[in-house]
Amino acid sequence: MTSSQSTMTWSEMWSLCGRIFHAGNYRAVYSDVLAGAIGSPEKRILDTACGVGFPLLELIDRGYHRITGADADATLLGELSETLKERGLSVPLVHTSWQEITHHIAEQYDVVLNTDASICLMDSWGVGTLSRGQSQVFERITSVLQNFHQLVAPGGGLIIGLQKNSTKSHQTHRVVDVGQLDVGGHQANLVWELEYDWDTRIKRWNSVLTVGEQRYERLLELYLCDKRELTDMLLTAGFSHVAEVQTPAQTYDDLLYAYR
Repeated sequence: MTSSQSTMTWSEMWSLCGRIFHAGNYRAVYSDVLAGAIGSPEKRILDTACGVGFPLLELIDRGYHRITGADADATLLGELSETLKERGLSVPLVHTSWQEITHHIAEQYDVVLNTDASICLMDSWGVGTLSRGQSQVFERITSVLQNFHQLVAPGGGLIIGLQKNSTKSHQTHRVVDVGQLDVGGHQANLVWELEYDWDTRIKRWNSVLTVGEQRYERLLELYLCDKRELTDMLLTAGFSHVAEVQTPAQTYDDLLYAYR
């Protein structure tokens, strides 16, 4: 976002973009898939990318009461904390990056979540140095997957999401009209401008948000890998086997279940 456009913070923009993208019944459909994969509501769950509460809040609504949230963005965690207070809920929240998560969380969980196509954003939030090239990128991703493996109890698993358009045959440029939302009497529109470079393993993701006459932009660079490559990295990180969770076409990411 440039200084000439406004003063909306990145966390505020991210939160609003999430409301646009997760509009309608998206949250319910996605969370139903997760609940079906997780099973018993008695399982201990760690949501490693809880942000402002998706899918953590939906899982709570479905009866999952042994759940912990973690995120690298303190502002998003603060918003989630306020939401939990308003609902009279007590949920442990941990402020930590995935690179440092095992230094802040010692408990193991039946299910660790890294959903909503989050994994390739691991160095995009200013918490790490962005790598380039397949070997360096895969090493970085695998290091975080190893941290997640440490947090999974024996017999448990990691449910992880990856963008459905992460295929090497995909076009190098793409523009997605994500949707719109009424915000305080103004129409907010979100467009994604995407560029894919499989040689460097970098995806350039420019979010363009207009609210009334105001325009906001935020460019992120994130990592690229496909499902087979992510499966191989999960096995390298120590998981015993990996299965795909079937997801409806409307969900943004594919889901893999890696078992310990």
